[in-house]
Amino acid sequence: MMSALLYLGLCILVGYYASHRGRSAVAWFIIALLISPIISAIILAIMRDLTVDQAIRRTSMEKDRMKERITVSETAMNARMNHMEQRMDRLDGGTAVMNPGEEKTLLNSSNDWKYCRQCGAKIDVSASYCPNCGTKLPKN
Repeated sequence: MMSALLYLGLCILVGYYASHRGRSAVAWFIIALLISPIISAIILAIMRDLTVDQAIRRTSMEKDRMKERITVSETAMNARMNHMEQRMDRLDGGTAVMNPGEEKTLLNSSNDWKYCRQCGAKIDVSASYCPNCGTKLPKN
């Protein structure tokens, strides 16, 4: 009876050791039960540790996800920048800028500009707040 409990305990230890090496604990418990806990532990010790491979694979996947996020962010940023450049071109030419629900107004056809000291946006000299970042502008 005592030897059966010892045998079962060793099989459980082999399963525990297998789980820490990235292997199936249940499968190695059954192998240890069928063959021998000592032989299975030796075979398990000789086999490659899969936890390192799993960590490398996980890190590689995280790196790929990060690259994908950066690519998507760059694409979105480029689209925003192109949109802003188009709007700035319209503003520089003194043409009307139309947004949905907005009336057509002629913006600063005399090219009197100043720049926001917070965000660097080109602003009409009569503005008291930056329309881009909301910073209060000094009176000139």
